[in-house]
Amino acid sequence: MTMRTTHHLALAGLLLGAAACTEISAPLRSDIYGRSIIVSDVVAQDTTIDGVFYEMGELVTDTVDFAWRAHDLPIKIWVHDTAGLPDDVKAAVAAWQGVLIFGELAVQYVSDSTDAQIIVRGSAPPPPPETPSGVTGLRFHSAPAACEGGTDIFVSAPDHTKLWTPIRVYVIPKYLLSDPETAPCLARVTIHELGHALGLFRHSPNVEDIMFSFPEVDGPSDVDAATVQFLYHQTPDLRARPATDTIPVESLMSAPGAPR
Repeated sequence: MTMRTTHHLALAGLLLGAAACTEISAPLRSDIYGRSIIVSDVVAQDTTIDGVFYEMGELVTDTVDFAWRAHDLPIKIWVHDTAGLPDDVKAAVAAWQGVLIFGELAVQYVSDSTDAQIIVRGSAPPPPPETPSGVTGLRFHSAPAACEGGTDIFVSAPDHTKLWTPIRVYVIPKYLLSDPETAPCLARVTIHELGHALGLFRHSPNVEDIMFSFPEVDGPSDVDAATVQFLYHQTPDLRARPATDTIPVESLMSAPGAPR
């Protein structure tokens, strides 16, 4: 996986929140892979984060994870109508619902991308956007032979508590659509990139998993299932917030009962 970290000058968005459930307390198997990411940002001014005081210029480094919460459901998805992408996205959703069997994943397809929490495009991703200070941007990238995928997320900085939505996913062919390798590649990469959008922020080291950096299997393995189940039955660090949310971080942290 190629992960490019960019520090910007504006407030924009990261994603996700976790769906908690009590019906199951452990994954199917104990062998899972990492799904968290490490984010680091320099504090622009003296501030207190999570009860810890930081002076201007200090570095804040956190290991964070994400999962959509029950109150985020259904996740609103907009899909670019090209190259069979709508069908591939529906199949990808079904694949992850097949392992998140307690209703942790529900989606609604929307016709207006401005309403979406996840946007899936069949076009090449643009350069990382210039956004205001207070944002860390991350790009996940997968490039098998016949197609290519990427997922962009944005995390609030320097507090690292919010994932700004919409999450943007890109799935594009590198061969002609008529080539017999193209359609299977697009289907696999769509499942893979949706896995990132669901909170699997790191690649598996095992070629037998759909979250391997160059996916070669057709769906989530037992280890993919164990990993995403583990993720969705913990309390995640990040919570999904729309990019239009400009509530000051300090207000969110000090509010009684503020979500964490």
